[in-house]
Amino acid sequence: MWAMLAAPLMVSYDLTKIDPASLSYLENKEVIAVDQDPAGIQGTLVSSSGNGEVWVKPLADGSRAIALLNRGSSPMSISTTASAVGMSGFASYTWRDLWSHRTLAGGGSVSTPVPADGTVLLRVFGR
Repeated sequence: MWAMLAAPLMVSYDLTKIDPASLSYLENKEVIAVDQDPAGIQGTLVSSSGNGEVWVKPLADGSRAIALLNRGSSPMSISTTASAVGMSGFASYTWRDLWSHRTLAGGGSVSTPVPADGTVLLRVFGR
């Protein structure tokens, strides 16, 4: 969520002892790009249902960063649409998972599992 809120990343851990998996999270160029987007706009909550929340952050290139946040103690599926995040009117869409570096869907909606107390960070592009 630090990237969605355009906040500085602060780590209270000895980085000389950090494990490779954790280091890869801190060095994720796609997530850092969302945090440091030139538009400097913070993300906002656009919908919530139970423990699931959808946050959106408009980016300088016209795409949107989307955080699917699970505040619960069990995994859940969270869905949203391009229209709900302010991306209507395009012929097609690409939803990219910024943590796994893979494309999830090519249509106007996405639904993905989110781990307990976890966040899936996406970027949606309209074409």
